[in-house]
Amino acid sequence: MAQCGKGARTNQLKWTDLAGKTGTTNDSHDAWFAGYQHSLVAIAWIGYDSPRSLDDKETGGGLSLPVWMKYMSRALRGVPEYKSTMPPDVVSLGGL
Repeated sequence: MAQCGKGARTNQLKWTDLAGKTGTTNDSHDAWFAGYQHSLVAIAWIGYDSPRSLDDKETGGGLSLPVWMKYMSRALRGVPEYKSTMPPDVVSLGGL
């Protein structure tokens, strides 16, 4: 589960196995969120076919993440959460 950053908003979906990354190009021409769950990867991209600014305040976290979350909330219905196991030769420090 995301602890900080824009991706932490995925916690609203109540899934513990989601991860992703927001992105915004220079001059806000493109905004995206690329995220995944164990069995599904999806990317929400927003931009114009002919490059122009979306607006100087628009970002991947503000525009694309809500689209990705809406899609994933439907796509993951009935899909069990994935519980990963730590390999035996990996050591956890400080509970991370």
